[in-house]
Amino acid sequence: MIKIKHQLLSSVLFVGLLGATLLAAVGEKDEPVRYIGEYHDEQTGTWLKGDNPRSRYYNHSAFCDPVISGLIGLRPRSDDCLVVHPLIPTNTWKWFALDKIYYHGRIVTIIWDQTGEKYKQGRGLFVYVNGKVVAHSISLERIEAKIK
Repeated sequence: MIKIKHQLLSSVLFVGLLGATLLAAVGEKDEPVRYIGEYHDEQTGTWLKGDNPRSRYYNHSAFCDPVISGLIGLRPRSDDCLVVHPLIPTNTWKWFALDKIYYHGRIVTIIWDQTGEKYKQGRGLFVYVNGKVVAHSISLERIEAKIK
């Protein structure tokens, strides 16, 4: 859970908010909606692509942040502790992988494989640093590892 203004945001609510954000970004039935795009004129602030479909359906990098740090749970820190705390609701995703993330001068991979059949690395949540397992949990929960 994430603590926000002294309240806890459940994983189910987080996923719902993230889904609503994506829906708002894409819109339904070509309705005019606010969306995260690119191609702003740096001097006037106007859209350079306007309603061009490339901009409207562009998955901006700002959308990756809540996926990586929220859903997958890679929590940025300034010290040598690597924290992974996924907010994926229990029993909803059978597997995922976030691979080749450059973090503090190292390459990090995070794998969740509920049964161990998808990635053939074993069952559970694995965190690799430079190709070596540094943390493992059989369940989808917060785990930490020192990365010296």
